[in-house]
Amino acid sequence: TMDEEAGKDAAIEAEKQRLQMAAVLYRALRSAEDDLANARPPTRAQLAEACHSKLQYDFPIVNAAELNALTEEMAGEIAEGTAPGSFTYPVTSALINAAVEGACKPAPGAGSAPGISGKSRKADDRDREDAGAGGAGTEPAVDGEPAVDGGAVRIAYQRLCATTLVHFTSRVLAMPDDEAEVALRRYDGFGTEETAPDVGDGAPTDDEADAQTPGEDDGREPPGTHAAANPPNDAADSDSDWEPMETDPTEDERRADDPARSAPLPRHHGAKLSVDAKLSHMLRRLSRACVDGDDVWRVSPHPALPQLAPALVSLTETLARCEGRPARRAARVAPLRVLRETWAAIGPPPRSDGSIGRLLTALGFESSRHGGGGIGAVMERLGLDEDARGGDEDVGLALEFLAYLCVRLGGEALGDFASAASSSAGKPTGFGVGAAGHVWGHVDAHIGVVAEKFDALAHVKATGDNSWQQKVGMCSLIVAFHAAKAPGNANPGDVLTKTGALRALCAAFTAPDNAAAPHSEALRRAVLLVAAAAPETVDFIAAVPGLRSEVESRDEFRSPGGSLAAHGALWELLLPARGTSREEAERSCAARLAPLLDPRVPGAGGRGGSSTALGLLRAAQTAARGATPLWRRGGAIDGVLRDALTHLAATVSAGARARRGLSVVGSRPRKTTGSDDEGDDESRRDGDDSAAASDPEMEKSREMASAALRVLKEILGAADGGGGR
Repeated sequence: TMDEEAGKDAAIEAEKQRLQMAAVLYRALRSAEDDLANARPPTRAQLAEACHSKLQYDFPIVNAAELNALTEEMAGEIAEGTAPGSFTYPVTSALINAAVEGACKPAPGAGSAPGISGKSRKADDRDREDAGAGGAGTEPAVDGEPAVDGGAVRIAYQRLCATTLVHFTSRVLAMPDDEAEVALRRYDGFGTEETAPDVGDGAPTDDEADAQTPGEDDGREPPGTHAAANPPNDAADSDSDWEPMETDPTEDERRADDPARSAPLPRHHGAKLSVDAKLSHMLRRLSRACVDGDDVWRVSPHPALPQLAPALVSLTETLARCEGRPARRAARVAPLRVLRETWAAIGPPPRSDGSIGRLLTALGFESSRHGGGGIGAVMERLGLDEDARGGDEDVGLALEFLAYLCVRLGGEALGDFASAASSSAGKPTGFGVGAAGHVWGHVDAHIGVVAEKFDALAHVKATGDNSWQQKVGMCSLIVAFHAAKAPGNANPGDVLTKTGALRALCAAFTAPDNAAAPHSEALRRAVLLVAAAAPETVDFIAAVPGLRSEVESRDEFRSPGGSLAAHGALWELLLPARGTSREEAERSCAARLAPLLDPRVPGAGGRGGSSTALGLLRAAQTAARGATPLWRRGGAIDGVLRDALTHLAATVSAGARARRGLSVVGSRPRKTTGSDDEGDDESRRDGDDSAAASDPEMEKSREMASAALRVLKEILGAADGGGGR
């Protein structure tokens, strides 16, 4: 029919059109393929220009190739001395904000942003981050651009941070002010996520605040105050609470936890910032979190530029020399902390490298005796007037730098197992070997200067002053580390005696109400560890007037329930009264240790008394260098320790049984047969088990017993109480 013929014609015509459209599409695809094959890849300059443009906006989508190209182009301009007005890729606030935020983002597969406490990333983590398409760190292509590898992009952002915040600022610091102003003309300190606080007429600017003494009024808890609020033998469970330099999170740490958090601004939005204010603001963005990748430290962005570590050392030296410009000089804290936290994580350079020596020299940490100054000159250098207020910031920074490394890399030798566990620098394979051995070399090179500062502080005896407490605590840590971690061919007792460090230690201990003060835990440990590591110093310490009476006359040391009962027990062993035989000293120590190590004795030594006592005992055991061990196998102390092992193991086992009972109760079906009385009995038993297993205090006690049990096994595993190395 005619309708059928018309339908066939329409179908044929539609098929022709479809074939024509397919042919057109095929030719277009072939043409695009030919164009793509003949097209030249973008140059590094083109990639850098595109990346620089993208980073001026919120939430830029860039790949590692673009970021690396921008980093290399900027590094080339810095290294080649390009005139400030001719920078092709000027540094802007938006660029810095994007770089820091991208560098601090959690690595693919990580649960949180990288902290600044120092964990270095392992090689297998980098391999997972740099996995190809389909890996956890790979994002889909956007608008035809290559897929974004999250791990590679993060490292590329970190390289950009190192280039802008370290190499670029170093170049600007070397320029005259007019050229520096041109170089920073596009940086106003305000990013898309920043707001300018109203500082008011009478409030100090951030430049002025940076020039203040650390811990004075910078939003951080002063070293020592945290320990005062958390006495180690009473209200705290962690050995790390006694560290004098441990403070509340710094601004850098808060930004590490929250990458979007920006540094505080020193001016109003409409105000023009000075060159020094801009540099200070940029350097406050620098933290360990934004340069923690291993590759960032190994590879320089340009052959003519130094690696990151020497660049940071040089930057610190340059900033420390800016005597007439307080805002610039105050910024030296930023690169110094990055170096400190990095070396605490991966281990410091050897003494032959010279980097740590250069840093301490830049801070003026040198002996005034060589310059002809006496105690008065030292006190003036420390900034201690008749009221013992304030303190020299450089001395505090230098002491904090050394003490931080001592605790992080030698915490186990000081009885601080928590800090030792937090470092990934690797365990030493022998005495004085490894990262802690390198630190000891640096400490030994500067122990004379530490002793001089310590001696000046000890003569002031300003026990109520926070600055004095901080510096005495840090000096004590350094002295204790020098004694406890000395290599076998060293003579720490002789060195500490000749330099005056031992005299200063005793003088600080006998300062009014200082021996039992909560902030003096580092000082107390130093006395014990020096006595253990250098038995020849015991007579010197015992001869100091009033020193032993500080321990014998205070209930904190003498009473079994005293907060310092563990110290009192160790004094009986390491610093016994004159005329006491070794057997008598061991028996006296054992008698005072017994209630502290028995979990059945309530309140002995305060909360965590057994953990504290065992930590001190283990530290003294590892530090002991005498010809004979601290105690005999089969003696009084050995018997107390083995009894404690039995009691602690029983406590841990009981806790494990209670937890298993709770899990069984939670999964047990309800009783459907039997008498009601029997069911009630079972319910009561189940309730008792549940209460025992869910009681927070009981669970905390079991956890503490488990930790103490591990340390106790290490102590008993050593031969005859250690010593004799």
